Amino acid sequence: MYVIWCRKEGRGGLRVGVSDARYPIPYMADPITIVEPCDVRLMRRWLGRRVKRGWSLEELRRACE
Repeated sequence: MYVIWCRKEGRGGLRVGVSDARYPIPYMADPITIVEPCDVRLMRRWLGRRVKRGWSLEELRRACE
């Protein structure tokens, strides 16, 4: 299992990242969702595109429910 997380960077922009669920996510990062290994690449790319469109953390979490 993997955790997809985001962290604020720069002037309010978000950065999307992925970490193994067995280990802690980076400092100041907020988890978005937990995914299976086969879905990591697809979900990270999908979330990255939504971040570029200006979606907030709450909107990303709701979309992944």
